[in-house]
Amino acid sequence: MKGYRILFLLLTVNCLLLTFSISTAKEYDREIQEYRDLLEKNPDDLDAAYRMGTLYAWQGDYEEAIRVYEGVLQKEPRYVDAELS
Repeated sequence: MKGYRILFLLLTVNCLLLTFSISTAKEYDREIQEYRDLLEKNPDDLDAAYRMGTLYAWQGDYEEAIRVYEGVLQKEPRYVDAELS
């Protein structure tokens, strides 16, 4: 009986972690879209572009993050945060 309780607990924790991961991914998608909308109105907002690149990196989309960071550096080569990312 004790083994079943441990298994149930592990499955419950796993489901909670999966739910958190899915909701976090949805939040990242929503925030990325908000930054895209903002950048359409103000394409020179380097802070917004940098933050959007960071969200891509947190999602694991490193190619897109690098593309965004490189765009920031093209507009402002001394943008330290993008250079270090």
